[in-house]
Amino acid sequence: MKKSLIIITLSVIVVILFKLAIQEQRVELYQSEEPQIIKENQYLEVVELKALKQTSNVSKESEKSISQEQKYQLQNFLRDRGYSEWADVDGEFKEVPFDYHAYDDQSLKDIADSGDRVAQMVFSERAILKQDYVNAEIYAYKSILNGYTKPIKNIISANMHKLGEKKSLGDLESAKLLYIEAMAWFEVASIRNDPFLLKSKSLYKNYSQGLNVNDADRNRIKELGKEFYNKLVSERLANGLDEFDNSFPDG
Repeated sequence: MKKSLIIITLSVIVVILFKLAIQEQRVELYQSEEPQIIKENQYLEVVELKALKQTSNVSKESEKSISQEQKYQLQNFLRDRGYSEWADVDGEFKEVPFDYHAYDDQSLKDIADSGDRVAQMVFSERAILKQDYVNAEIYAYKSILNGYTKPIKNIISANMHKLGEKKSLGDLESAKLLYIEAMAWFEVASIRNDPFLLKSKSLYKNYSQGLNVNDADRNRIKELGKEFYNKLVSERLANGLDEFDNSFPDG
C-alpha cells in the first residue's frame, strides 16, 4: 500500500509541476545555460521538460490499487497546501480548481485582505504575471502564513525575476543575495514537507551561474530557511494560530 501511495503521489507531482510550469504566461522552454533576456527586461525561468517527465510513467493499475482512505488523505494534503481540490470523480483522481479566477483584481484583493488564503495566493499569482513583485511577495507570504505551501513558488519566482534584472545590470552581489533568499524558501518547503515544491527545485539551478555560490552561501541558505520558518511560526502564534502541520499522508 505504501508503494502504491508513493506511485500515485509521484503522478500527482508530475501534474502539479506541469501546471506550475505553465502558470506564468511568459515562461518558455529553451536549451541555453543562462536565462535569456526578452522584451521589457522580462526574464525567463529555466523549465526542463525532462524533469517533468521523470515520474510520468504511472500505470492505471497502480492508481486503482490505492485505497479510498489513502486517496482521501492525499486529497486533504493537497487542499491544505493550496494545490486545489482533488477528488475521486467516477473512479478517477481528478483536480477541481479553486473558483477564484472570475474575480476582477480589486474584488480579489478585497477578499485577500479579508484573510482568505486562496484569494491571497491567486492575487499573488496575478501580480507575478503583471511583474508586480512587491504585491506578489506580500500576498504569497500572507497565504503561506495561513498554511499554504504552494505560494512559496511565487516568492521564489519573484526573486528569480529580480535576480535576472540585477544580472543584466552587472550587479552580481545583489543577484547572489536574491538567489540565496529564493533557495532559502525551498528550505522552508523542506521543513514543511512539501515534495511537490522540492521536486521543482532543479528548475532553478541555472540561476546560480556566474554568482560563484560557495559552501558558505549554501550554509547561509539553510540558516536563512530556518529563520524564515521560525518567523512564520512566531507570527502564527502571535495571531492566535497553531503551529504548522508538517505531516505527509502515511502509506
